[in-house]
Amino acid sequence: MKSIPRPPSLSVQDPEGKFFATDKAKVDVFYRWFEQQFTDPTVAPLLPFVGPGQPLKQPITASEVERAMKLLQNGRAPGPDGVFSNELLKYAAGILSESFAEIINTIFEQHIALEALGKGILVALPKPGKPLGPSTPSTERRSWMYCH
Repeated sequence: MKSIPRPPSLSVQDPEGKFFATDKAKVDVFYRWFEQQFTDPTVAPLLPFVGPGQPLKQPITASEVERAMKLLQNGRAPGPDGVFSNELLKYAAGILSESFAEIINTIFEQHIALEALGKGILVALPKPGKPLGPSTPSTERRSWMYCH
């Protein structure tokens, strides 16, 4: 009887059935999987701002920013800087909202592109009740931490 080689316990299986054990290869498998999940090939990507900047017809107000900041949920992970947690933003909203509103308005009025906007850290967590061992993207929960 021919034995089937058992994959390493901390490996990842790609959709084609291949197993990967190196950290880089595992990251690549998950990256490709989630890229497919979050990409719609029928929608054109957003283009950067074009043309000269101009004032907003209705600038974002400090009270709008403060209201949004106070709605943030506690207990969420901070961005990659480790500093701006939701709690900090929420409880300092009265102090920070004026500056944040000015920054946001300037970004729109001067067509400043922010490279980090819309980027985050993707963490694959095992689904509850799933045994440890070779994992596939379908056996993992998606946890997405947005950068602030």
